[in-house]
Amino acid sequence: MKIALIGNYPLLGTKSMFLYAELLRKTLVKSGHDVRLFQPKPFFNKIDFKIKLLKKWLGYIDNYIVFSLTLKKKVSKFDIVHICDQANSPLIFFLEPKNVILTCHDLINVKLLNNNRLHKISLTGKIYQNLIIHFIRGFKTIICVSESTKKDLLKLIKFKKTKIKVIHNALNNKFSPTSSIERKNMLKKIDLNYKYLIHVGANVWYKNKIYLIKIFYIFLKFKGRSEYKLVLVGEKNTEEINSLTNKLNIKNSVINIINPNHNTLCALYSGAEALVFPSLEEGFGWPIIEAQSCGCPVFTLNRPPMSEIGLKSVFYINPFNKYKAAKIINTKLNSTEKIIKKGFKNLSRFGEKNMITKYLDVYNEFKR
Repeated sequence: MKIALIGNYPLLGTKSMFLYAELLRKTLVKSGHDVRLFQPKPFFNKIDFKIKLLKKWLGYIDNYIVFSLTLKKKVSKFDIVHICDQANSPLIFFLEPKNVILTCHDLINVKLLNNNRLHKISLTGKIYQNLIIHFIRGFKTIICVSESTKKDLLKLIKFKKTKIKVIHNALNNKFSPTSSIERKNMLKKIDLNYKYLIHVGANVWYKNKIYLIKIFYIFLKFKGRSEYKLVLVGEKNTEEINSLTNKLNIKNSVINIINPNHNTLCALYSGAEALVFPSLEEGFGWPIIEAQSCGCPVFTLNRPPMSEIGLKSVFYINPFNKYKAAKIINTKLNSTEKIIKKGFKNLSRFGEKNMITKYLDVYNEFKR
């Protein structure tokens, strides 16, 4: 089967979307299919503009005008054209809808149109999200990465259930526990001679890092926990995060590790006492199963899709009840052996073979 995957614009900073497109590409190639991953390239954004708003709008032009003008010709001979992110749903306007499939990861920003209590959305943001909704309606088949996303799709866009298929992601790379000797070698440039909790993720509002830091501040006050560190892995800390750690006088207890390579990430998971992942919203929640693959227990919010992915293999907290959340982490850290075993068992639900079989079933059904 000839399959064209449509990936994301490189300057958008959506790391998880690049990982997803590459995961799909490599697993389909392993299955013997002819696969090409097409991604828009910077054209007007070749110059390193310092004005963020200008870069953003030039990115839209590169993605939705420059890239789209040649896209139809590039994918004309493919059996399936798969747009890998709902944010690129407007690209269907330039294609033949009859063989185009969309993956919908989440509708987090779309939901802000009806409820912006937790996060404000700009006027241009509202226009963009409404365009995404409009073009999503033009797809014959949509793959959602979780039942939670499917539920949102049915509620917000009133899609037909028969058009939506749920396929959980597999791990986007090989994750496994690293020994203390391996960790020491991999992390020799990072001073991690202490016990630590870890968080992996971007600085977007729904990752809930501010409440995470407040929970950690309370956690430090429990007996025997004062020397713990909180390791924030991903993007450079925001001014808001730095201001809060200064205000709480825990600046030296919060460590920021920016975009580590894969082996380093595995080592960080393996050495952590736990992943604390208090996200309010997710499409899927890769860090949950990444941590479990490395033998790292997980604390997360008891809300889909986190509860859908973790089931009974994680500890649940309510981040808005900061004291109780900190108390649960403090107590449960004393007995993590069973939850770690449950985590390894949970991983069997997210294998590559299982994922790609389901994708091929959708592709074959779509072709008929």
